[in-house]
Amino acid sequence: MVIDIRKLPDLSILDYDLCIIGAGPAGLTLATELRRLPIRICLLESGSIEPDADSARLAEATAVESDFAPPSGAQRRQFGGAANGWIVPIPRRGHGVRYLPLSDIDFEERPWIPDSGWPFSRDKLDYGRAQEVCGLRPLPFDTTEWERQDAERLPLDPSSVVTQVERIGMRDPFTRRARRTLEQAQNVWAYLHAVVTSLEPSENASRVEAVRVACLNGQRYTVRARVFVLAAGGIENARLLLLSSGAGSLGIGNEHDTVGRYYIDHVRLSAGVFRPADRTLFTRAALYDIRAVGDSLVLGRLALNETLLRNQQLLHSAVQLIPKPPAPVRRSVEAIREIGEAMRTRGVRGLQVRLAPLLPGVRYIISTAPRLAIAQRSWRPAIEAGWSGIPKARECFDHFELQQQVELAPHSANRVSLSRTATDPLGLPLAEFHWRWTELDRSSQRRSARVYADALIQAGLGTVDLPEEPIIQQPAGAFHPMGTTRMHDDARRGVTDANARVHSMRNLYIAGSSLFPTGGYANPTLTIIALTIRLANHLAETAFRPLAVR
Repeated sequence: MVIDIRKLPDLSILDYDLCIIGAGPAGLTLATELRRLPIRICLLESGSIEPDADSARLAEATAVESDFAPPSGAQRRQFGGAANGWIVPIPRRGHGVRYLPLSDIDFEERPWIPDSGWPFSRDKLDYGRAQEVCGLRPLPFDTTEWERQDAERLPLDPSSVVTQVERIGMRDPFTRRARRTLEQAQNVWAYLHAVVTSLEPSENASRVEAVRVACLNGQRYTVRARVFVLAAGGIENARLLLLSSGAGSLGIGNEHDTVGRYYIDHVRLSAGVFRPADRTLFTRAALYDIRAVGDSLVLGRLALNETLLRNQQLLHSAVQLIPKPPAPVRRSVEAIREIGEAMRTRGVRGLQVRLAPLLPGVRYIISTAPRLAIAQRSWRPAIEAGWSGIPKARECFDHFELQQQVELAPHSANRVSLSRTATDPLGLPLAEFHWRWTELDRSSQRRSARVYADALIQAGLGTVDLPEEPIIQQPAGAFHPMGTTRMHDDARRGVTDANARVHSMRNLYIAGSSLFPTGGYANPTLTIIALTIRLANHLAETAFRPLAVR
């Protein structure tokens, strides 16, 4: 059942077996995985089905002493959570997300990366089941399943650079399918407009007794449960713990001042320009384009060999090939975009321009086909999907941009805390970011970019120009907030144990990317789902087993 909580009487007290805070991919997965147990489940979502400006203001954030802007866009206050903001272009189908599991090395303690290492290995996560939850058939991520004669991997030295394949999935499993499932579930109550403001601990601070819920219209509620799971996202999980009274003024689970620390994200950079020696590569490199293989959508990326990562003591990273036309065409396309915007706002008066300089851009848009250049709102002089199938692609493009997504090292000074000056519409402190790009991050990125460049050059594929300083493409990071309630067997170095239970609380668990001790380079969603499935299995076998066997 999906219900607007404001329809319940003000000051109601609600009792359940399980209370899940947050209806994003993690919270929805947990509720749907456990719905067949004989338990009453409550799912609290601060927003509604559709986005609204009032709820969005709850997710604002500030930044202090940071190299990056606050990633406010990482939080979506609506049913489906972050899935509503997935933007990977899927030709003729809309938008989705890239799925890829973390690698074995991402779970290891790496001596050159302080505070690295997960409390378990990769084989403890069921990535096959996670693919099914995400609406995909469970298939491998190496090239064996996806290479074709007209889409082969680049002939690079595998001892340095390898090809990995990401799978592309739609938003629907979390924005539509999960909603239909929960609407039909008789033992799940999904409440909308239910903003959790704090967790209330027991008198001896060993368990959570209830959560306080507020609505923007002033109504208040209390939800009690046997087990609570925070699934509000990589930022909000930490903020809610800090907002809750626990160890004095430090917040719940924060006895050792670890909540909010070790904040990590991915950074995307324009790391170089690759000019193919043979321009037919713009067609032959189809494995590195978003394309359909059977009923799957896939995208190949270049990554570093794990042995090389260990030998050269590098952080993980990957490179996507983004084809771009020559500079005059890019300037012309940008001018066309600006004219279109001017005419939209000023009418015919905005058309004060000579047409001759625009002709290269017009030819480019016609050549790349309106369905690619216009239908996916990409009048930008770059195409991220479908470029390998463009007729005469060799005449449309001039070079590949090497777009690098890099892992950042966990660092205790990078953190989410509570603002002392900025508040949300309910008067609660907003999240405040302290986030620096460390010398380890910078050095690893530079050395990794050199490895990619050398591999392409040594394979005879063309030339590569590396910039003196890489261009950061997203000043707020990749919107993959991780690490703020990290797992660790030692309560002094992490917020939760290996089963995602907050060390100091018997009945409080956490789901989502805030658990990640390190983030690898892969987008975190598939691992979030795999971790949540692991948590669901643990709760079914421990907290709720007595109810199931009655």
